[in-house]
Amino acid sequence: MERIKFIDLFCGIGGFRVAMDEACQENDLIPTCVFSSDIDTFCQDSILSIY
Repeated sequence: MERIKFIDLFCGIGGFRVAMDEACQENDLIPTCVFSSDIDTFCQDSILSIY
């Protein structure tokens, strides 16, 4: 399986990351998020509790 690295800017609560993980799984890719960023502290807390 091929690996793919991505960054998640303005990540909010992680919707793009979840979609990216699912899309990669459907296409036999191994995703690795190397960076996530959001200015909202509530979003930061949410994303840290998930990952």
